[in-house]
Amino acid sequence: MSTVPSTVTTVKSSVKEVPAAFKHPLDPLTPDEITTASFAIRQYVAKKTEVKAIKFITLYLLPPPKKAVLAHLGIPTSPGAKSEAPVPIIRQAESDVDTFDKLPETQHAQISPEELIIAEEVVRKDPVVQKLAAD
Repeated sequence: MSTVPSTVTTVKSSVKEVPAAFKHPLDPLTPDEITTASFAIRQYVAKKTEVKAIKFITLYLLPPPKKAVLAHLGIPTSPGAKSEAPVPIIRQAESDVDTFDKLPETQHAQISPEELIIAEEVVRKDPVVQKLAAD
């Protein structure tokens, strides 16, 4: 059984529903969208720079234009008016990968929630840590 990293105080061991498409235009990125955007960034960096691998943690939705969201939801833009005809909403993602530098050997990049969970599991299983915690 795999665990799903979370920002809450406990780790969830399962996901009830993994969305393949958004239901609301401002929903968080779906797993497919995250995979697609991450792949596009990695491909761009590998082809257009001297860096052949990159690690980044954040990727988020760029909100679509407000008028498009209101039209999608059937909400009029002025009181008493009819809502505008829905237009296709193109969801876009953005990452904070503006610049990147190779870190010196004495520095390390930010770790991901997955890496933190793995590190915690290793530390909790260590007999020395268990003995020190018991004392």
